Amino acid sequence: MAEALIDNQTFKCLICLQECNIPRQLPCFHTFCTGCLNTYINSEYVTEDNRTYFPCPVCESPCYPHNKDAPVSSWAGSFPRNQLFASSTYNETESGQTFCHGCLTDDEENVASFWCKACSEALCQPCRIAHRRSKLLSTHKVIAIAEVSKTDIRMPVSIDNTCPRHTGKKIEVYCHDHNALCCVLCVTLSHRRCTNVNSLEDNTKMFSLDVIECELGKMKDESKTIVEEDENKLTTLEDDYQKMTRNVAMMIKRAIGKLDDLLPTFSNRFRCNIPTSSRTST
Repeated sequence: MAEALIDNQTFKCLICLQECNIPRQLPCFHTFCTGCLNTYINSEYVTEDNRTYFPCPVCESPCYPHNKDAPVSSWAGSFPRNQLFASSTYNETESGQTFCHGCLTDDEENVASFWCKACSEALCQPCRIAHRRSKLLSTHKVIAIAEVSKTDIRMPVSIDNTCPRHTGKKIEVYCHDHNALCCVLCVTLSHRRCTNVNSLEDNTKMFSLDVIECELGKMKDESKTIVEEDENKLTTLEDDYQKMTRNVAMMIKRAIGKLDDLLPTFSNRFRCNIPTSSRTST
């Protein structure tokens, strides 16, 4: 497990393009709202060769449930919660209080009262007691969370570097041909013909911190542009819908007016064609 610290920021679901709500991470590492993912799975899952799966909404990689006998409606909630996303969207209550970071790893939302400077973690009362009783953690400086600036609260994120396809194997290789993170078995079974495969260690040597920050900036700008374009398209579609609705209503109104104008003429002609005897008897 690799660990990193992240600042407060907003991550968006790649389906609804809104702030990620209970984010779930697929084996391909793409993350979506639990609700959005559940709706998507129920409409897009396929059964093939006695295996049921669904393609990732972004990269279309096949995603299989952890329990093949589980109902489709439960698949979304079975995927691990992405703490990198969850830390930004679930580290505070509506009143601005901070949730205990330890409890969040188990999908529990308990308000924190303490802050460990060494761990950079918010702690609730029970977690504070467990923290103090640990031999390894008992010497850490723990203060009241009220004494900590919100800008100083950064959530430690555990990044799982185990292979999602092969139990017990660690991700050690990156395949540039498929843009995929792989373990040794992945390379042996699925990437034997790939020509551009490097170890993660070699890949990290290729990039300096400045280059990474520059690329992250570009990705952020590109993502922002994509979201803005999609939002503009939605606005345009809404405007077009309203315009079409008004036009149809106007056409119906004109048609009704035309029919009302033709009614007297039609009535007069109809009366003129009735025989005199029929009119008299009437």
